[in-house]
Amino acid sequence: MNLFDSTNIKKVVINITSLNGIQANKACGYYCSAKAAREMYFKVFALENPDVDVLSYAPGHVDTDMLQTVCKTITNPETNKIIQHLHETNTVLTTEQTVNRLVEILKEHKYNAGDHVDYHDK
Repeated sequence: MNLFDSTNIKKVVINITSLNGIQANKACGYYCSAKAAREMYFKVFALENPDVDVLSYAPGHVDTDMLQTVCKTITNPETNKIIQHLHETNTVLTTEQTVNRLVEILKEHKYNAGDHVDYHDK
């Protein structure tokens, strides 16, 4: 951030996170732990850098290579059932849907720096 100290440009940091950063999920211990650590890092970052707009955005279940890999390899039957249900009900999001929602959230700016906002939050 020192690179930007001499500019008057508004600074925004977006941490792409997950519900798993704030909610435990069986068979996803490493992933949940990493996301939780990043969530806390950016909460502290927001406190230490009050001139920076910090948002932790959870994009929802998006049709990506990662989701496909999780579908094939997840060992937790409950999580597998949830993901299968998303596919069966055609509620997996496209990248365009989640990015458009992120843009809306940034425009509306109804969050405080460091907050976690999910795609599905109203």
